[in-house]
Amino acid sequence: MNNSNRKSYDAKFKSRVALEAIKSERTSAELTAIYGVHGSQITKWKKQAIEGLYEVFSRSETEGNRRPRVSRGNCTSRSVN
Repeated sequence: MNNSNRKSYDAKFKSRVALEAIKSERTSAELTAIYGVHGSQITKWKKQAIEGLYEVFSRSETEGNRRPRVSRGNCTSRSVN
C-alpha cells in the first residue's frame, strides 16, 4: 500500500485543531466540517496535546525560562468596589 495519498498536517495546524477540541466549544462533527479532518484524528491530536502539556511546563522550568513571581503585595492595580 502506498502512503503517498495520505495528507500530512504541520504542527501549527494540529495544535490549532487540538486546542479547539480541548475548548469543547464545538462538537467533533463541527470541527470535522470546519477543518476537514476525521473526528478520530481530532480526538487523537486532542489526547496527544493534553498528555504533552506536562512536558511543556517541565521543560520551561528546567531550561531556566521561569518568569519572576509577582507578589500580591506589590500589585499596583486598583481594587474593584
